Amino acid sequence: QFTRLSTMDMRGLQNFIAEIRACKSKDSEQERIEIELAKIRKQFQKSNKMSSYDRRKYVTKLLYVYMLGYEIDFGHMEAVTLLSSQKYVEKHMGYLACSLLLDENHELLILITNQIMKDLALVHNEDVQCLALMAIANIGGKEFSEALLTAVMNIFTARETRSLVRKKASLTALRLFRKYPELLPPEAWTEKVLRLMTNVQDLGLLLCVTSFVVGYASKHPEPFEEAVAHAIRALDQIVVEKR
Repeated sequence: QFTRLSTMDMRGLQNFIAEIRACKSKDSEQERIEIELAKIRKQFQKSNKMSSYDRRKYVTKLLYVYMLGYEIDFGHMEAVTLLSSQKYVEKHMGYLACSLLLDENHELLILITNQIMKDLALVHNEDVQCLALMAIANIGGKEFSEALLTAVMNIFTARETRSLVRKKASLTALRLFRKYPELLPPEAWTEKVLRLMTNVQDLGLLLCVTSFVVGYASKHPEPFEEAVAHAIRALDQIVVEKR
């Protein structure tokens, strides 16, 4: 489901969706979609003259078609362009498109890696940081993950990281660890991660950190033996002391 922020001003998209829903058969739906894809492809051929609004509208249409089960084999560069935008509404759509349309072996991952690194560094813009973290978790890819994992862990463990961003970072790190455990040696992060288990004021954050610790300890139990004491202390404060 598309967000209201990204699509509320796109009448052309709304009309297209209405036409697709009005199709009486799968054949008529496919015919209408092929017409629209041909139109979008033609527009992308002159993308240097395209407005940012039109680029966002056409990429959103491609995502809708993709969600209907049709293969999308073009428009990826336009999605990367949106991801690199300074406007949140465009960046948001760019991240969504790249997360859905680019697989872990796609050649364009090299182009978005640097931009994602820049977005992760925007410590005063947690919305953009969260977009970048979700894209990392969804796209995957060993080289892609290796290039960004240290930045993810730094955000996860930094004292100044805001709670929402830390939650996203912990789950992103867990996702990458489960896929490529060799990229995250335990000795580098154990102490910093365990320190986060002492915060019982934010239960959502505590659950995210605990999920990471449980996932990590399933592969490397010894470094996380101390987590048992932290968990008992946290449960005591929550249940007994009712903090």
